Amino acid sequence: SLIKIDRVHKGHLVFPIGHTVRCIKEDAKGRFWLGTQDGGLLLFDRSSGRFKQFTTSDGLPSNTILRILEDKAGNLWMSTYNGLVKFDPETYAFNNFAQSDGLQSSQFSFNGSLALTSGEFIFGGINGFNIFYPSRLSEGAHPPGRAPHRRGGSFREMDNGRGQPFAVAIGQQDGKPGVHHTDERIGRAEVDSDNRGVEN
Repeated sequence: SLIKIDRVHKGHLVFPIGHTVRCIKEDAKGRFWLGTQDGGLLLFDRSSGRFKQFTTSDGLPSNTILRILEDKAGNLWMSTYNGLVKFDPETYAFNNFAQSDGLQSSQFSFNGSLALTSGEFIFGGINGFNIFYPSRLSEGAHPPGRAPHRRGGSFREMDNGRGQPFAVAIGQQDGKPGVHHTDERIGRAEVDSDNRGVEN
């Protein structure tokens, strides 16, 4: 359930959602998004308590949404138990990314994301974390007949602004923690035993 608290009159309303809410995001246009456990993504109307639900049937790679970030273009980036998702809230189009696209793993962690002042996004998972500029991530071709949800793009196709490759997987490789990329700016980052990024 979702609980709305009236701090002035010291009351509250309970809205039955039917699933555990894992994350909440209000976007730049004031829309209220809920990421749930096994219930997908919900566009929630705070006035009526009604919601529009998006699930794997609509294009999500998983019905568990762990964290939501919004980029400057208004797209929502969501981590799941089965990859990372770029979602356009205007067209309801999904672009899904998996481990084969350069992710540290297809499984991410609860509350494991951060939007940096540099414009980069970080999403953490079971084998480390991925760091990337949303605006520089190239998308794949648009497969015919699959406009609502498509696979495409690779995190390995970005560069760091100096014309050099910008690989993004930071974490375990061959059983050893470390940084597996070519960007000197984040070359000091390491990963501790809990897969949390720290600076030397």
